[in-house]
Amino acid sequence: MKNQAIYLTCLTAFLTLLYSCSSAKVSLYQNSPIVLLTVCSNSSVPWDEDRDEEYQDLDGLITKGINSVLGKNNPEIQSIQERLDYAQSSFENLLFNNAQIEVIQKKELITSQSYQELKPDLFGFASSKSFGEGYKKIEELNSLSARKLLKELNAKSYVVLDFNFNKKIIDGSKLKGRVSASIKMNVDFYNERGKNILSETFYAISEDSIEIEKMYYDKEELVNQFPELIDSVINQFIVKYL
Repeated sequence: MKNQAIYLTCLTAFLTLLYSCSSAKVSLYQNSPIVLLTVCSNSSVPWDEDRDEEYQDLDGLITKGINSVLGKNNPEIQSIQERLDYAQSSFENLLFNNAQIEVIQKKELITSQSYQELKPDLFGFASSKSFGEGYKKIEELNSLSARKLLKELNAKSYVVLDFNFNKKIIDGSKLKGRVSASIKMNVDFYNERGKNILSETFYAISEDSIEIEKMYYDKEELVNQFPELIDSVINQFIVKYL
């Protein structure tokens, strides 16, 4: 009976410790310096509507094909690279200025030997996503590559930012109503062993809206809402994991 009581006590202590470790909050401070491995997004600004998941990848491939033909004069498409470059710069600046968290400079990353040796897999080559300038189409590393890259850069973790830029009807309809820009930022965070320790999505929608009538709206005005939304979701991430 006594041995059983001791066993139960030890088991309870072990389970408590295991739960506390597994539920421990990720700390940006403890994982700094951070490597921003890549910034990517959808290749257009589709409507923020409910769609079946099975159609999402097909939508991306079709949209990217259409964009290359019809998107030459569309600000929503032409500003993709600008949005991604802004997101990369904003992530570095906001983490350092608001939280004194060091992010390895992009130039240092892409010129490192370990990064140059990385090669996208087949899924990367076939991806319909757009990537920030200079980044390879790589969204995750195996543990060996992660350790090698982080060691060379003297970093403790790496992160991948995957954005979805959208537009949403907030009043009325596409025939006559109001539309705003919306954004989702999917964050995947990996420790120095290459283990995923955080996967979370942050969302923001513009407080400003634009008139839409018979499907027409000012696309330039809409895309001008995105920088503020990018800052918003990045700051949400910072505040939650300081």
